[in-house]
Amino acid sequence: MDKRTLGILFFGLFLVMLGFGIIIPALPYYTLEMHGDARTVGFLMASYSIMNVIFAPLWGRLSDRIGRKPIFMTGIAGLGLSFVLFGLATNMPQLFGARILGGILGAAALPTAFAIVGDRSPPEARAKSVGLLGAAVGLGMVVGPAIGGLAGQYSHKLPFFIAGVTSLLTVFFIAAMLPGGLPPAIKHKPTWRQALQETGSALWPLYLLTFVSTFAFTNMEATFVLFAKDRFALTIGQVGGLFATMALVSAGVQGGMVGKLVQKHGEGTIIKTGTAILASGLFFVILAGNYWALTLAMCWTGVGSALMRSALATGVSKGAQSGQGTAMGMLQSFESMARVVGPAVGGMLYYSHPDWPYLAGSLVMAGAFFFALAVLRPKAPQPGIVKAAS
Repeated sequence: MDKRTLGILFFGLFLVMLGFGIIIPALPYYTLEMHGDARTVGFLMASYSIMNVIFAPLWGRLSDRIGRKPIFMTGIAGLGLSFVLFGLATNMPQLFGARILGGILGAAALPTAFAIVGDRSPPEARAKSVGLLGAAVGLGMVVGPAIGGLAGQYSHKLPFFIAGVTSLLTVFFIAAMLPGGLPPAIKHKPTWRQALQETGSALWPLYLLTFVSTFAFTNMEATFVLFAKDRFALTIGQVGGLFATMALVSAGVQGGMVGKLVQKHGEGTIIKTGTAILASGLFFVILAGNYWALTLAMCWTGVGSALMRSALATGVSKGAQSGQGTAMGMLQSFESMARVVGPAVGGMLYYSHPDWPYLAGSLVMAGAFFFALAVLRPKAPQPGIVKAAS
């Protein structure tokens, strides 16, 4: 993949996730202002993701047919509009409406960006390119929450307007800078149903592990602002800084380590390592006794998540048979499915006991570790994909 296109995608995804990250510290506080509670926060996050479950494969498939650039721009514009509408909302139904709209249109953004990498990168360089895009996502999540935490001290609505403007400006950047054109021709052109069957049957272990790891992570993500506030009395600014630190560590792992690690050890080994780290990190959150211990636990959790996300996306991209857009749309759908279940379950668990979302996530990831041991090869062939053991 040429460096110019990769650089444009890197900066474009950074801007997209900058806007997305800005709202993270403010969303729970804004929801509480609307007389919601921890369960409402979870369901708000889930309402966005359930639309991603449905629409990500559809957008991915459409990008295989008509090209990546218009679909990518649609996703970014949809996110920007939803952020503005969320900030303008005056009641709970309007909040849910804005999140649902963002989920429908925003589902086009990430899978299309990663599909472009799959189109233009040879298999042996895929992990490095995927890792760099993951680093862009992480860096956006470094700066975004920090900006959101600062802006949220003036008004809990302000971060949503900043995020909306940032996203809409990104559309103009992509329109001007990203090359267009159709994706490479696919020799085998299955029907929609056949594409889903082929993609799912070939890559089901990776999709399942994506679901499980995202479920565990979003148990934490959906409730952490409340956990930090209730357990450690942290302010919105402190929580934003903590999220930024975790995202910076995660971005460093994805941008500087994952490509080399996958090339040396294979996707399977990196996925197994990520499951173990994520399981232990979520458990360490419960054990943390002060702010610095909590920060270390969150950073360790971020390392595990970074390893898994990059290795799983690389494996799926290498195994795509019915188009990069379809495969990446399916991956996004499984991730979003977990973001439906994870925040909802996390919110309900937190309502019962603050430790339970983190304990549940840790136990789920422990199970995922043994599943990965059973079905993934210790070292993927070069340049192959992670395959289920026969």
